[in-house]
Amino acid sequence: MNDLDQLKISRILGSTIRPISRPAFGAFSAVGTVGVMFANRPIMIAPLAPDKSRDDTIIDAFAQVHDGYSIDRTLADPQLAAQFVERCQQLGIGASHAAICRRLLCLRKAGGFPIKTTRKHKRDLHPFLIPAELAFAKLTYRYDASYDDLLADPDVGKAFDENVARLGQAGDAVDYRLAALHLRKNVRLRPKADADQLAHLDILKRKPHWHTPGHLSDVRLDEVPASEGVFSLREPDRYLFLSQSENLRSGVSIFQDSRVLSAVGNHFWSPSPEEITVDFVMPEDVYGVDLRLFEIKALETYQPIFNMLPKAG
Repeated sequence: MNDLDQLKISRILGSTIRPISRPAFGAFSAVGTVGVMFANRPIMIAPLAPDKSRDDTIIDAFAQVHDGYSIDRTLADPQLAAQFVERCQQLGIGASHAAICRRLLCLRKAGGFPIKTTRKHKRDLHPFLIPAELAFAKLTYRYDASYDDLLADPDVGKAFDENVARLGQAGDAVDYRLAALHLRKNVRLRPKADADQLAHLDILKRKPHWHTPGHLSDVRLDEVPASEGVFSLREPDRYLFLSQSENLRSGVSIFQDSRVLSAVGNHFWSPSPEEITVDFVMPEDVYGVDLRLFEIKALETYQPIFNMLPKAG
């Protein structure tokens, strides 16, 4: 019995471990930590099986309410998503919100989805990328959630929105949800065409080119350029966050907001600005290397705990 993976068995069976008290710090906290994650993870609902009549109804309902937007944009909007599910149920589909939305996503992924997008979200998502990444990282640690969960499960979406609200940043739910999706589908995508260049890029040899203005607690923003580059936040033994930014000063300033650090902390770790070092590089510091590829390689090398790590395209 000792050789069995009890946690994996528990997930397959749909069981939940619930902590009986507030998680404690130290060696005895492991069971409590896993319990928190399992107790709050999305409830796995049996997916809707392929059914031509039902699938046609879902597609018809989407056509009636999507207002020209894509599936991702429709489901990222809590109001539009609720209207879509309500219409499906009015047309006779007796399934939950999450099950209906997951089936819609499956239909899109299967290819050949018949409803065309005629309208796009026009907001610039760049101001929302860093808060969205922090909020989603927090979500994955606590809920073990995926991007499909964010779009399909209203409870996961609400939790993500609450994480964003704790960061104290301006913007609405749609902006941040789309920013998280944009990060995964575009910004954090590792293109196959760049695989060879990434394989030969030794990020550690570029370390002397990083500028270090100091610790987060005492960095003066006028010492950080208001121009493009890559910045990182690190503790003595690990990296916390790393990102390319159109404005390095603006990116660093987000983390000098006490609400942001407070929001990413938990019962086991409280970030201390006095122990967090700020580093950055500018395009001229990594001459000959595209900044986006530099960011991807740095993320793969340093594995910051509050970043979405790159995936192969």
